[in-house]
Amino acid sequence: MAAADFPHFSESGLVIHIAFHYNPDRLSYLRRVLSEVATYDFKNIDVFIDTNTTELLSDVSELQFSGISSLEVLLHDSLEHPFLLTWAHRQNIESLRGKYDYFMYLEDDIAVSFDSLLRWRDDSIFLDDYGKIRGFIRTEVNSRNEVVSTDYVRPVKCRELIDIGNRKFIKPDNPYQGFWFYSKKQFDDFFSSTCWMDGNCDWEVRERASAGMIWKDRQRRHDHCLVVPLDGLNIPEYVYVKHLPNNYALNKKEKHGSLKIDKIIPKNIFFLSCLRIRELISG
Repeated sequence: MAAADFPHFSESGLVIHIAFHYNPDRLSYLRRVLSEVATYDFKNIDVFIDTNTTELLSDVSELQFSGISSLEVLLHDSLEHPFLLTWAHRQNIESLRGKYDYFMYLEDDIAVSFDSLLRWRDDSIFLDDYGKIRGFIRTEVNSRNEVVSTDYVRPVKCRELIDIGNRKFIKPDNPYQGFWFYSKKQFDDFFSSTCWMDGNCDWEVRERASAGMIWKDRQRRHDHCLVVPLDGLNIPEYVYVKHLPNNYALNKKEKHGSLKIDKIIPKNIFFLSCLRIRELISG
């Protein structure tokens, strides 16, 4: 039964690795990420921060939150390239495979709410039999206080909406989300796949580290297994995760961060007609 592979959070242990290349200007993001984590209702939450210098060690006391069971800084000061810090968690988290029920890797500026994880669990139980991974959408807030997508740069096309069971999902052209979150069963699948070593995709080094195993069945460019649920033809807020710097949305020259969330699904006649024709063909 799929539900047994996704135990209730309150009865489960969670381990989180966060990659933080030391920059005092970014400590505020790290604090906000950890303060969000501290609201999670897990039996225990152990956090490891992978960093490149000893400077973060002096800041650890400021990063302690009562909702986090333990927080440890792991130093990686002999990396061949700074970008490899995003891969530094692999050895430690591998050694913890049998000790936790859920596993998470976060970039240092991605805030994920507990409600988002709760809804992820429900959807993941549903999707497990279909071999799909439930995804999220990174969001930012622009200068007009509008919620925009960090990674969707155009409205989705009709072919990017797929039916699974009796529900509609987006299979996005760009499935990047800046973190991964898996149950133990999923993490074991991840560890056994080629994605564990290199991400199995053509993204850059840091992006591949956060891809998790969404590209594990890749045969062609868009053969990822991440899907984002819809509520009718709307994107529900529980799939949002916050990209805290808002650096894309506040840069008028950037195409990323320019598309409002409510414009990701077109509501024009052409798009709706396309969906209707597809439904009629499928019976």
